[in-house]
Amino acid sequence: MKLLNNKKGMSLMEVLVVVLLIAGLAAMAYPSYLSSIEKTKSTEAVNIVGHTVAAVRKYIDETGASSASFKDLDFQLTGKDLSVSGATATSTNFTYTIGSDAVTATRITGSSNYSYTIQGSLSDENGEMLQCVPAAGNSYDVKICSSIAKKVGEQYLIQ
Repeated sequence: MKLLNNKKGMSLMEVLVVVLLIAGLAAMAYPSYLSSIEKTKSTEAVNIVGHTVAAVRKYIDETGASSASFKDLDFQLTGKDLSVSGATATSTNFTYTIGSDAVTATRITGSSNYSYTIQGSLSDENGEMLQCVPAAGNSYDVKICSSIAKKVGEQYLIQ
């Protein structure tokens, strides 16, 4: 008598092992995915702060005024879900502020763990450097700042 082994398909244990392996790989990749998404979001802030710093300096040089609002500048902030009110603009991800000495973009935390600030000085001589400032003790912010900026001393400088 010949025993036939017509085993078709996988056992429940084999399926469980495969599902656990896939879940483990996904769990390891997810933080990198979030970091990549946040790095992309930070690019928005770097671009807007850089353009705003240049426009505010130009406005101050031309008018002699000591401060400006977004409506005074020679470029318009445009984008989805962007609202502008005086020296403050708010997007989905950041709040932009024109101050007396700097233009800042502060991350709106919402459900994320990020709370860093991108800032550009209005009084810096070379003026081309922007800075990423991580929130104190926030390792997520340090990771983002180090991925978009070069660490010089205790500062993260964006060129």
